Amino acid sequence: MKYNKHILNTLLFSTLFSLCLSLCYFTPIHTKSISDSTVSGNAQDEESTGQIIHKGGITYRQRTDGYYDVIAYDKNISNSKGTHLKLVKKDINKVSPEFAAAQPDDYVASIADGVFQDTSFASLSLCGDIDIGAHAFEGAIMTSDPHSLQLGNNAIIREYAFSFTMFGCEIHTFAHTIGEHAFDNACFHNDDILDDVSIFLESEAYSDSLCYTIGDYAFASTNLTSVTFPDTLTSLGIGAFPNSTTLTITIPDTLTNIEAFHLESLTEVTFHVSYNSPAYTTLKNLGLKTMNTDSSAQTTEFAPLETPPMPSTEEHPALLSEPTVPPQNTNTSPVGTLVTQKNAVYKITGTSTASFTEPTNKKITSLTIPASIKVSGKKYKVTKVTAKACLKCTKLKRVTLGNNITTIGNSAFAQCSQLQQITFGKNVKTLGKQVLYKDKKLKKIRFQGKKIKSIGKETFYLVPKSVNIEVPISKVSHYVKLINNAK
Repeated sequence: MKYNKHILNTLLFSTLFSLCLSLCYFTPIHTKSISDSTVSGNAQDEESTGQIIHKGGITYRQRTDGYYDVIAYDKNISNSKGTHLKLVKKDINKVSPEFAAAQPDDYVASIADGVFQDTSFASLSLCGDIDIGAHAFEGAIMTSDPHSLQLGNNAIIREYAFSFTMFGCEIHTFAHTIGEHAFDNACFHNDDILDDVSIFLESEAYSDSLCYTIGDYAFASTNLTSVTFPDTLTSLGIGAFPNSTTLTITIPDTLTNIEAFHLESLTEVTFHVSYNSPAYTTLKNLGLKTMNTDSSAQTTEFAPLETPPMPSTEEHPALLSEPTVPPQNTNTSPVGTLVTQKNAVYKITGTSTASFTEPTNKKITSLTIPASIKVSGKKYKVTKVTAKACLKCTKLKRVTLGNNITTIGNSAFAQCSQLQQITFGKNVKTLGKQVLYKDKKLKKIRFQGKKIKSIGKETFYLVPKSVNIEVPISKVSHYVKLINNAK
């Protein structure tokens, strides 16, 4: 049998895997007992009174300050497309404790991690200074409009809180902090809505002390077309916004501290900024596209293209003759060329290398990426699987990756709901973040190589605990350590 060398390893690894990881890593982060002494990692430093209230499928716990923390949601009762969810933080001091207990959804201080994950709502409304936990609404779907995030100055949106969530068209927020990947891969409109999609990251004039931060990749891989920065923004993470030609970012004149905002990668974005603003100089030095917000001069600046003067035929008589066209080399493909072979799309990345970028059909059930491909008679080694290459390929059941692949990008095979088996080639060195994220039907993961150096965070999030992982027997402890660190 080809993989006999893995049998002993499989038994040993399964044991170590269960001991090291099953209790901490593969447990969904939204699974919490009501009897726990703390509500979630995002709960404010406030002791509980012990009072539990159940309303509309939601479980609330009262705090000593009178406010309520959302700690659980019974999807079996309330997970219908007609459910309208509205959670608000009003002034608790203006009502009696009895009234607040009867309306806990109007006095919400925090939402625990993962509570509403993968839930469908007809509408969603969040208002006030609510602390929204990690993964709280990840994968949620709003089936109709409107949706509103009118969050207050002290609101916090933690990491992955709304990643892969489907919204209506616009979001307004005064939130104090937007965490890493908070809206990563979120969709801000349904497929049949063609309106522009805007995010208004607002600040109130009277809130001079407001400190506004946006984490790494907060709005990465979204379909945003318009972003308005607040004048109180103090920190902007790496890759916070998609580098898209359809995206415009408006920078107010009063926001001048953009030097450390990691804008240099946004080469396709158009920035709306007054040419009298200090921010304009920073953008110009970075070589980015700008449009003047002064209504008297709405122009867009790009790097100038110099056209050399045409030479005179009198000075160069040879120009009168037919130009000689050099022979074309049909055996080369320039870097950046996309090539389709069988059921896969590849991108030429070097003189002899290529990357797998996506399948030709999202409904593919089986995928094999070879060690190399041939283009116009020339051989290119396939060395990489790009980020999100097979994201949400919900029919995909089996994947085999060639032996020249060294790098697997972030979310490369995430949310493949039917994926049962994946085999990584002998030379894989790096797995990015969330590579197998939410692959809930995985039965076998086979690592053939000994060169792997890192596995990114949340690669095994919601992968079944019973999954059979095969690795070379000499590398069992190394793989256990890597997987245990991929939290």
